[in-house]
Amino acid sequence: MPNSALIVFTAPYDGHIGSEIDAKHMEAFLQRQGFQLTLLGGQNATSRNVLAHLNAAAKETQPGEMFVFYYSGHGGSKPEHRREIDGKQELLCLYDPATGKVGGNGNLLDADLHPIWRRFQKETRILMLADCCHSGTNYGHDKEATGHGARKYYSSDFIDPNSDPTYCTREGVCTPPLNKIQAMMIHIGAARDYQLAQGGSGGLFTNAMLSTWEEWKGRGRTGNYRDFFVEVSKKVQQKNPTQIPQMNIIPQDGRTEAFVSQMPFTIPYMFYRPYAETSTSYNPTGRFIPQTMFAQPASKSRTVPYTSVTERSIDETPPEETSAYFCGRGNCVLL
Repeated sequence: MPNSALIVFTAPYDGHIGSEIDAKHMEAFLQRQGFQLTLLGGQNATSRNVLAHLNAAAKETQPGEMFVFYYSGHGGSKPEHRREIDGKQELLCLYDPATGKVGGNGNLLDADLHPIWRRFQKETRILMLADCCHSGTNYGHDKEATGHGARKYYSSDFIDPNSDPTYCTREGVCTPPLNKIQAMMIHIGAARDYQLAQGGSGGLFTNAMLSTWEEWKGRGRTGNYRDFFVEVSKKVQQKNPTQIPQMNIIPQDGRTEAFVSQMPFTIPYMFYRPYAETSTSYNPTGRFIPQTMFAQPASKSRTVPYTSVTERSIDETPPEETSAYFCGRGNCVLL
């Protein structure tokens, strides 16, 4: 399956047209980045349809490929005291065919999403973007995790200096303790679980993402997902101090860190070879060598080197040892 994206919006049944505006902007943007797109909107934005498309993506996305799940619409929460530290379970408010409205029995719970992420193969990459209220951890939680991971962490812990900042930085970058996810996943929510997200003629979060990208493009700026998230978050908070985006990195290991270190929304080639699960079979701290973010002739492509990785020409035959290689515009990186 080629690198693909699923865009979901609930207009006009969510009461405004903002989510459709967001979806159209993201459709044009992701097409320019080379993704094959599926849009589910209005009456088609049901939980059944969304789950079917996500399950298909989990089955068809191959190692080295990337899948983007973007949602714009209403987000909510419901009481859940067994596994949620804050006592609430997050959800996406989708279209309910029985009532002809958004919400109610049409809602998609975060608990329904986590089993899907577990079905993605190792070395696939998932990027979930949620422009809705209560979206800090709406990617799902792990029912089978042990210890602290059995209950999803409270996404506001790191705001209080007296709280345990084990899983989050003050910038809002978190590493939740989820088990059994083989893929590399980044989730970015427009607001914390307890916050509302500003909408109107397009979501504040989506507008901040796209405007940040255009500014980077205009300045020839390069950076990774953390850099991108921090700039987007600052833009959002400048216009609405009560809305603080959150980024989650899952799982917390060298493989996902390689994903985080890439240029946002880029699709590097990948030579993949299954590797033995030993500390010497790959470099857990290796970083992807960022390719130039914006399209340019191959003769002008460039690589920003890191001393911790091995560079090889894409034309060279990779060595025989079992490893994973991320490749982009003329260079491969041994992880």
